[in-house]
Amino acid sequence: MVFKSLNVSERKKEAVQGIIMVTCWSLWRARNNVRFSNSLIRIENIISDVKVLSFFWFSSRSKNKGIGWEEWCSFVNM
Repeated sequence: MVFKSLNVSERKKEAVQGIIMVTCWSLWRARNNVRFSNSLIRIENIISDVKVLSFFWFSSRSKNKGIGWEEWCSFVNM
């Protein structure tokens, strides 16, 4: 896996793994909305969904709880 070869802390590796999973899920969901509901999809909305959903996952389901939104945004915008 790509995230395992990163030269960063375990916390960041876990965050990257979560972002990858949430991105795949968000793209799949957007694809289904286009295919089955004829919805228009904007890439900005997908990016926003990935950012928010990965924050919710990391801050509540991860063993590294306690990250704030500001800290998450500074990490994700790197």
